[in-house]
Order: sequence, then structure tokens, then C-alpha cells
Amino acid sequence: MLAVLGATLALTSCSAVGWELQNYAFYGSVPTADGRRLKPLKASEMTLRLDGIDSTLVSEADFELDTVRVKGERYWVATKVVTDSVKRPVIDSVWLERYELRTVRSFHQNADGSQVRQAFDRRVVKTETRDLAGRVVRRSLMHPAAPYSRTGIDLVLGALRWGPGVKGALPVVSRDGRDMAWLEYEVVGQTSEAKPAIGGLTFGNVWIVKTRLDGKEARMWIDDVDHAVIRRSETRPDGTRLVIAMGAAVPKVSLFAVEPIQRDRAPSLGEAPLGGRVLGGGKTLGSSSPSSAATGP
Repeated sequence: MLAVLGATLALTSCSAVGWELQNYAFYGSVPTADGRRLKPLKASEMTLRLDGIDSTLVSEADFELDTVRVKGERYWVATKVVTDSVKRPVIDSVWLERYELRTVRSFHQNADGSQVRQAFDRRVVKTETRDLAGRVVRRSLMHPAAPYSRTGIDLVLGALRWGPGVKGALPVVSRDGRDMAWLEYEVVGQTSEAKPAIGGLTFGNVWIVKTRLDGKEARMWIDDVDHAVIRRSETRPDGTRLVIAMGAAVPKVSLFAVEPIQRDRAPSLGEAPLGGRVLGGGKTLGSSSPSSAATGP
């Protein structure tokens, strides 16, 4: 009896890393994303529907990626905003660890105003959903491996090391936090594509990567220099293709110097300190912590 109990305790005390390595080994190599490969970016993202030679613009989103410092630690923060047909915003944002790009927090707001927040602690994902009536549902689930958020997974893929025949998988969690699935990937080709540069065009190496998630296949084109997914394509059930392409980077605008906020006048909840942005609940990128700033874009 004691031997059985001891074996049970030993099994339950196995590290999460051990379990994750077993799952990774089943699908291929252990992914090694490198956050140092990312660069701050402000760009537009276009979604096109292709039907033969015809193309239709489905949506255009504003995308931003930058780092913020919180209590001496730096995090990557990515935000994408797209408006629906009646100009209501749909918002996705995600906080990633600076170097390993593990998901810290994610946030999604539908056009109707309903929201989903997720907090990640290795294999445990805590999810909070809030409907239009203000009702909140919270759940906390442990998954077979430490998952990534689906929001921002392109950033993680772009920061992996690529080469001929490279393949593997990343665990990702559903938006409601209930299910974990493996995003399988494999390099299936290599090409060279032109991109704008000062004085003309340059040609860079691009990896063509096949992915499979939830039974659906897609293709990604990953720039080997900028370490970014520049385009992805998936076939729809009706035979048309959706192509999501990242536009050219928008240069940052330099603002004139402004008078700093007086120390005896703290900003109200509806204000952002100079140089900051208002986030959900009045939080700002410059003053939030991972436990609070990721709860709203």
C-alpha cells in the first residue's frame, strides 16, 4: 500500500516540463522561439478573399507591436484592431514574455462589446468571459502542456529557427480556455521575395510553412530576415481562399516636447499620462502590471 502511495505521489510531482517534453517529442522538435528576433512594428494587416482571379477586401486591421517595462521586466505587447461593417472595433491584444515569448495575458473584445480575458501560468489557463449584460464567468483549467494564446501565435512562429525540413508543434488554447490543441508546422518550401528598401527593392529569403490546427491546413510565408509572418493563406469550405497579408511598416511619428505632468496632480481614470495610451479600466502601458494591464487593450 505504501509503495503504491509513494509511486502515486512521485507521479503527481513530476515537473510540468517533463510532461511537455513528452508531448513535444511526439510532434517533432522542441520549439525554441527567440524574442530577441522581434522588432517593434506598426503596420496594417489586410484580409482578402480570392475566388479565381477575383479578389475582395474583407477587412483591414491596425497592428502594433512594442515592448513595455513593468517592475524592471520587459514584455512584448501586440494589439490588433479591426472595425466591422458598422465601424465597431474588434480588439485583440496579447502580452508575451520578452525572450521566450510565452503568453502572459490575452484579451479579446467582440464588436458587440463582450470580452474574454485569459491569464497563463505554465499549464494553467484562467479565463474570464463577460457578456453584454455584465455577467462574468470564470474558469481555471490545467492542460497537458503549457499552451500559447492563439492571439499572437504568428509572432512566436516568426521567431522560431527555420531551415529545410524543420517541423514541430506548438500547444495553443481555445479562446474559451476549455481545449488545448497542437498547431503542427512543417517547412515545405523556400522562395525569395522583394520588399521595399531605401533607394529601391531588396530580395530576402522566405520560408513557406504548412500548418495544421483543428483539422484545417494553412500556409505561412515567414521572412527569414525580419523574422515575421508576412502572409498566410487558407482554403475555405466554399473553395475560396483567404489571404492575410501584413503591409509595410508605418514609421513612428516624433512628437513635440510637452510639459510633464505635475507630481501633485495624478491623472484621472479617464486620462493617459503624456506619451501613454488609455487601456481598459483606465490602465496605461506605462503604469500597468502583467496582472492588470493585459485585462484590456
